[in-house]
Amino acid sequence: MKRSLSLVIALILLIQSGYSQVSVGNLRCEARINPLGLDILNPRFSWQLVSDQRNLEQTGYEIRVGYKSGKGDQMASWKAMSSQSIYVPYTGKALESGTAYYWQVRVWDNKGRVSAWSEKAYW
Repeated sequence: MKRSLSLVIALILLIQSGYSQVSVGNLRCEARINPLGLDILNPRFSWQLVSDQRNLEQTGYEIRVGYKSGKGDQMASWKAMSSQSIYVPYTGKALESGTAYYWQVRVWDNKGRVSAWSEKAYW
């Protein structure tokens, strides 16, 4: 009986650890939350990994930037295999003055998993 109970507990823990996901939070643009009126040509983005697991590291990221236009949402993205998550510079096409942009990020971890896209942040 004890062995069966131990086996069930071990199986539950194994399944639970397999479903633990990494996510992304605390999005910042130029170290601020949703700043307005930036006069920077290449704003820098920062974020934090959120997970209940230990020894988890970011190995890559993908950022997408968009804005609304008369043709609907316009979007661009870029991906990098990098652990950088602080002051990552915007590398897309030239930004237009007076346009409200949003951005999202997703990351890959050292266990080969990819997070869902973060919530949208704005500038």
